[in-house]
Amino acid sequence: MQCPPRRLLVGVDFSEASREAVRYAAGLVAALGGELTLLHVVDNAPILNASPLVGGAPPGSLADLPSVETEAMRAVERMASDSAPGAQCEVRVGSPAQELCARASDADLLLVGAHGKRALRHLLLGSTSEQTMRRSPVPVLIIRA
Repeated sequence: MQCPPRRLLVGVDFSEASREAVRYAAGLVAALGGELTLLHVVDNAPILNASPLVGGAPPGSLADLPSVETEAMRAVERMASDSAPGAQCEVRVGSPAQELCARASDADLLLVGAHGKRALRHLLLGSTSEQTMRRSPVPVLIIRA
């Protein structure tokens, strides 16, 4: 990692914890210089786990993906304009932890928010922030709301 980090990547899920991570990263960039990228990952697990399509595409199907991506990009851009003007905005589709780690290879530091919700899923699979921390090729800073 370059010290101080110059290329910061923030995973955003629009929770208060991710908003706090964006504010924290924006403060680091303002103080230290560098570039900031906000990345939202549209989780494809609900789509992949859906029942087979019968008679057209149900809500939450692959047919809805372009509009979901467009809406997600608008929301990321709004978050950037509110808390991190000048930040790059990206949206990917896939597993959130996997996509964050893949994109992190171009960053010096990855920031994610931890909001402590979804207790049952966390017990079974681990939280996205935990999975990201374990797999990331760069240091991860977890910000709590």
